[in-house]
This record gives sequence, C-alpha cells and structure tokens, in this order.
Amino acid sequence: MPKKAMTLETTRHGLEELLLPAGADAIPVRLFASDHDGVLASLSEAELTWVEAQDWSPKLGSVLLLPDGHGGIGGGLLGTGGEDWTS
Repeated sequence: MPKKAMTLETTRHGLEELLLPAGADAIPVRLFASDHDGVLASLSEAELTWVEAQDWSPKLGSVLLLPDGHGGIGGGLLGTGGEDWTS
C-alpha cells in the first residue's frame, strides 16, 4: 500500500496531535535557529548563563535542558540550525 503524500494539511494534523493545549502542565521547549534569533533575548539571566556555561549552540537537532532553580527541569532548547526561522 503506498504511503499517503505529505502535504501541508497532513503535516499540520500530525503536528497537532503532538501539541498540548495552552495552559497544560508542561515544560516549555523553545525552537532556536541561530545565535541571532530572538530566543536569546527571551531567556532569563540565569538561563543565559547556563547556556553559555554549557557552550551550547543551536545546531540542527541539538537539545539543551534548562534548570528551573529548584533541581528540576525548567525548559528546553531545540536547535533547528540555520538562519532565524521567525523572520
């Protein structure tokens, strides 16, 4: 049986199944394309210090967990590689 073609509509439906509703009890993951996109500006001073201490860069597929200050995970960064995807 042939695979269903990946269209924008089928991709959107597939992604919707992976997302939680707004306000759900979840840990935020921010997509981070390059050192020049807006993600750095959205980080707290403690998070930015953590990113710098880990010498992390947003290479495609790279992940960095951010501490929450209480010994847990406060969030994550997912590198998408390349230029600022928000522009």
